Amino acid sequence: MSSFLNFKNSQVHNGDALEFLSNVDDNSIDLIIVDPPYKLEMPKKDIFDYEGSIASKKKIKLVREKWDEFSLEEYIDWSEKWLLESKRILCDTGSMFVFGSYHNIGLINYICQKTKFMIINDICWYKRNAVPNLACRRLTASYESILWLGKNKKYTFNYRTLKDSQFPNDKLKKPNKQMRNVWDIPTAGKESVGHPTQKPVEVYKRCILTAINTEKDNPTILDFFAGSGTCAIAADELGYNSVLVEKDESYFTIIEKRLSEKNVSFSKLDDIYI
Repeated sequence: MSSFLNFKNSQVHNGDALEFLSNVDDNSIDLIIVDPPYKLEMPKKDIFDYEGSIASKKKIKLVREKWDEFSLEEYIDWSEKWLLESKRILCDTGSMFVFGSYHNIGLINYICQKTKFMIINDICWYKRNAVPNLACRRLTASYESILWLGKNKKYTFNYRTLKDSQFPNDKLKKPNKQMRNVWDIPTAGKESVGHPTQKPVEVYKRCILTAINTEKDNPTILDFFAGSGTCAIAADELGYNSVLVEKDESYFTIIEKRLSEKNVSFSKLDDIYI
């Protein structure tokens, strides 16, 4: 197998996630953070006129992407494949964070139990500045879910770091108190670079602080659904390198531009094999 260990800077690969994962060594990755398609099942036609709507006024891009279209069977089969590969490549002290919503997180949870992933926590990412319900026919969705998964009971948890660190913008985290499984972190807002489901840097940083193995030299952080490259920004700000994989060429270009503007040192690899 090709190995992606011991890299000297961050890497961005343009390619398919499953192809990439199949070429990564067993027990070689310390931390995985992924934001997979949610299988949102958005209506093919707007239930309201976009022009003049709240979405239009707030310049909100609706999520109607081809990469988010799955049948139920397709989504379960595909998700099981990348979850099994993730479990294989995680080292014993490693763990994984998976973003989701009510559309998909139950399916991911089911697959994790089926494949004997250890579910460490379900985390509620509370978005106090959430987008209002545009159709005004449902409650405003004000949180997303994050499943924290371990390969086994040896996973890394930086309990003291989270308890002792200051998170002044999180109104739920009190000084010198245990970190809760509800994280008060605003959405990406002004960070947006054009990806319809972009996450804020702070939520990725929280994941890294929670589970990175600080005793290991150059731990490997992997995001194989890289989107807009947020994982690399967060890792760089905390002093770590990362490996990103993004299939969509337009988003791959966005990542390259964003990391360059942020002065993140990285290698751009159009071929997933090295």
